Amino acid sequence: MGVHATAQTAPSLERMIENDTHAIWVAKWRPNQLPMVPHRHDGPTVIVYVRGGAIRTAAGTLETHRKGDVAYFEPGAVLNSGVLESATLVHALIVELKDRPRAFDRRDGQPAAFPRDGAIELLQNDRVTVWDVTYKAALATPFHVHDKLTLIVWLSAGKLIQTFSDGQSIPTSITPGTFIGLPGRLRLSEAASAEMRAIEIEVKP
Repeated sequence: MGVHATAQTAPSLERMIENDTHAIWVAKWRPNQLPMVPHRHDGPTVIVYVRGGAIRTAAGTLETHRKGDVAYFEPGAVLNSGVLESATLVHALIVELKDRPRAFDRRDGQPAAFPRDGAIELLQNDRVTVWDVTYKAALATPFHVHDKLTLIVWLSAGKLIQTFSDGQSIPTSITPGTFIGLPGRLRLSEAASAEMRAIEIEVKP
């Protein structure tokens, strides 16, 4: 793989977060921008498209992505990111997994975060389960437990209010591309100011 750039040095990628379990990059393909060079991810990688469009890869293939599309790649994948073919920006978050997170036991009687109403399972494998989740306006979710590390990529704008088991409520202004990481064993309810959509990635221990 030595002929390829690493993800850290590839043009048009901006690293947002990195820790022991995952790294998050923001990828944006803009009009009249130089092509993004092929780059390698050493860990399993999930790409979430926040804003869709058409991209011509370095191999010459035309790829069309919609908002909310998700792609999974095994470790060592070389992504031929290419050049924008659409008239407007394409925006994606790239989630590269590293060490497996610790396992958490859910206490008896506490419902898990998933499955639940408004959540559609997009993919499942040995490393992740990915959900497409719609939050209805002003309708709080029942209290639930995230018993796995959960990485959330928001696709729409609004205000999210998270209420925790101790009664504390935290409002957060969300824009498309906002990222939130929820550690395991977190019990909460969520309410949105408007109908909002997110891709939520449960990382398996």
